[in-house]
Amino acid sequence: MAKIKQSPKQPAEKRREQLLKAARELFHKKGYRETTTEEIARRARLTKGALYHHFRNKEDVLYELIVDISRRRRERLLERVAKGAAPAQVLKIILADEDRWFRHDWNYHIDIWLQAMKLPRIRRLMTEQMELFIEILTDRLDRRFGNQKQRRNMALFTLSLFHGLYVRKILGPDLINVTAQTRLFGSLLATSNLYKPVRKRNK
Repeated sequence: MAKIKQSPKQPAEKRREQLLKAARELFHKKGYRETTTEEIARRARLTKGALYHHFRNKEDVLYELIVDISRRRRERLLERVAKGAAPAQVLKIILADEDRWFRHDWNYHIDIWLQAMKLPRIRRLMTEQMELFIEILTDRLDRRFGNQKQRRNMALFTLSLFHGLYVRKILGPDLINVTAQTRLFGSLLATSNLYKPVRKRNK
């Protein structure tokens, strides 16, 4: 087996990025469970010692990979969501980012996230990210949709629906057109009569 040559002058952060990039590629290609730390290090053209300098084990690699993806998504969303953006625009940005990260190898994507969600720290991370999406969409919904709590429920319902559409897209890619569904929901959310708060009747 040929010895891996690596430059000792390479910055530590650069090596870490190489390892995460290699892990992401291998996880998508082979799945999380079938990938070894040795394969990750070799694909990154680094030694296993370099990998264990940055990460304790493969689980730690997965966690840091999800952290890195979540951070990039959060930064991109906050940068691109302009003040006063319509709900459909917010959905479009969120869903475009879904496609950016997960447009290839859906089965491996599901495998990675099933493994990731077994870790409490990743579940917390994903909950925080979802809360950010809900907060942004709630803020963009017209006040005619009700008070803060009612608009938050509408935002949660909308995002949950679209995540469900993505699962259906995995099972039947030809059935789902997320762009069309986003446009449709945008028009529905712009309709003032779609949601009217229920008024309590006097007994």
